[in-house]
Amino acid sequence: MTQKQRVRLFLDSNVLTAGIVSTWGLDKAVLSLCAARICRLVLAEAVREEVEENLLIRLSEVESKEANRVLGDYARLIALMKPAMRS
Repeated sequence: MTQKQRVRLFLDSNVLTAGIVSTWGLDKAVLSLCAARICRLVLAEAVREEVEENLLIRLSEVESKEANRVLGDYARLIALMKPAMRS
């Protein structure tokens, strides 16, 4: 399947945040499809900012080692997905 044929997904911050912090589930499955480049994530700047704010809020309640792991996973996920950014 070529890049033009891939389904483009515009996800809201709730799906993205849940997919990042969950160990399994549909939200994580959708992000896995994007990371495998089966689907193409379209990411609005406002959604990206909200996801990062949500992560910081949720991670303020866990120990720093776990918070650093999740933030590192988030950075790697974004790098793998190579989302199409929108303003």
